[in-house]
Amino acid sequence: THLPTVRNIIYLIRLRRKGYVRLVNSEEYMFDCYVVSCETDEQWVFQTLSSTLEVKHSYRLCIPTRDFDIGASIADQIEEKMRESKKIIIVMSNDFAQDEWCQFQLEKAQERIRNQGEEAVVSIMLHDIDHKHMTSTIKNLLRKSSYATWVKGKIVSKLFWDIVVAAIEKPFGNPPIAV
Repeated sequence: THLPTVRNIIYLIRLRRKGYVRLVNSEEYMFDCYVVSCETDEQWVFQTLSSTLEVKHSYRLCIPTRDFDIGASIADQIEEKMRESKKIIIVMSNDFAQDEWCQFQLEKAQERIRNQGEEAVVSIMLHDIDHKHMTSTIKNLLRKSSYATWVKGKIVSKLFWDIVVAAIEKPFGNPPIAV
């Protein structure tokens, strides 16, 4: 169980070495982050993620089940709210890997990465994903970018939140160039 903690420490060092500052153009966005998660992980999203990022750090999160307009097209709202969000937080788990709407949103997040670089997405591994549930899109995301792993415990939890905040604050690098 030390591996996720070691991986988190390495990720935080990498984030800090490259440096980060609060993005100047934050006002252009309605939300700081759009949250992609599955229904079974929503309790963690509301009780832990939202309470930490919205209450303690004053970020504006777009959480679909809370912030979408009732009756409007889900696909249209996903695209609209992602456009209105500076970053996309992806909360991954086995249930996430099996959820069609999560996969749709993950593909939209991949488009954002292609346009703005990997800093556009903040990936969180809430629960390890079984090999049998691993999709090619998730494998691609995990191979191309770092992610923070959720581990309970006071010290490792502080490390986790330091990583998430640093990843949210990190400015966009140069977007990938098509050759």
